[in-house]
Amino acid sequence: MQIIITSDGSNTIYLPEMDEQYHSLNGAVTESNMFISKKDIIFKQLKILLFSKLDLEPG
Repeated sequence: MQIIITSDGSNTIYLPEMDEQYHSLNGAVTESNMFISKKDIIFKQLKILLFSKLDLEPG
């Protein structure tokens, strides 16, 4: 097992015997930002849908 630095500067664990790492080589920070961005997009879409069903304007 090795600890390696990913492209965004965060660390991840690398298992050479399996040629696998815990986080992508782009890094944990990049993964987190992508997850948050996707969550925000879904939340905004649900909010727009809910307000359109209730015939209200989102605030």
